Amino acid sequence: MAQAALFSDAASATAIPLSTPRSRPPLETLTWQEPPAATEEGAS
Repeated sequence: MAQAALFSDAASATAIPLSTPRSRPPLETLTWQEPPAATEEGAS
């Protein structure tokens, strides 16, 4: 189930412009760097 949600997110990230990497990182990053990305946002 979690994978399905991730796939949906990845599809959305590909549809939207890459001008908002902070809001939604590229699917490549979402594939294996979801937790670190969230931590970076909190640290920043």
